[in-house]
Amino acid sequence: NMRGIERAGSIIAALCHDMKHFGRNNAFCIASSHPLALLYNDQAVLENMHSAACFAALREGDSSELLLKNLKQEDSFSMRSFIVKLILSTDMSEHFQAISKFRVKLGAEGVSYDKSEDRLLVATMCIKAADIGHSALEWSLHTQWSERVAREFFEQGDDERSMGLPISALCDRQKMGDLGKAQKGFLEFVCLPLFQEFGALELSFEMANVPEVASDEHHEGVDEHRMSKSSLGSSSRRSARYATVAWDSLPINPVKRVCIETLKDNASRWDEDRASVEAMALRLSETGRVA
Repeated sequence: NMRGIERAGSIIAALCHDMKHFGRNNAFCIASSHPLALLYNDQAVLENMHSAACFAALREGDSSELLLKNLKQEDSFSMRSFIVKLILSTDMSEHFQAISKFRVKLGAEGVSYDKSEDRLLVATMCIKAADIGHSALEWSLHTQWSERVAREFFEQGDDERSMGLPISALCDRQKMGDLGKAQKGFLEFVCLPLFQEFGALELSFEMANVPEVASDEHHEGVDEHRMSKSSLGSSSRRSARYATVAWDSLPINPVKRVCIETLKDNASRWDEDRASVEAMALRLSETGRVA
């Protein structure tokens, strides 16, 4: 039910959400008094910069070539607001608050795709999941992205050490032995809760689009996380709907069967695949420049 400008805005936000990123996080910018931190008053420093860079790029060039030139003023304002909110939502300092808000919304009254605020809420969760989406890629791809991120973090830690700043979490190259533990923790405590909420959303959507039966005898094993009556809404109507779903007609949902299962497998392999973790740690230590 997304409007055209919302669909287009989602694509633009996804393309630009890390635009002009220079490999340092908000904490570093603030601690080092980076000009961007001063410009944005220490608030979502990089995300504000990405959003500003996005709209600067959209306005570059001859007026006849502008991507959004044919939008009415009202639609232009709406799209700008939508894009800005999506990009700002990728600020990881708001991660757990965003998940909690989504969980409360889904559990209390559910999501209505006819409401613009609900569509925005779902879209923000989508871009957040995409932002950390490597966690749900198969192991060989996941480890490639994890190594790139770890290298970036360690380079930040090197800068922090040379500048006499406190070394940020996960950025200390001298604690390379914690690499596997840190990556496993990131998947289990940061990524997994987000994808689990998507699993609950996915099931609630499927429930609204399948036939009903007289009992809920087929629901066993659909999901072990938040797939109870209370997780899909507390009203009697939602509970009644849950009790009459033809569970065996539900499709194989990709969030649970692909994203969550792959993510869990990756988390386990950070413990089990010691050879891969040690090889990665060696590569990262060889590129170090510890003072």
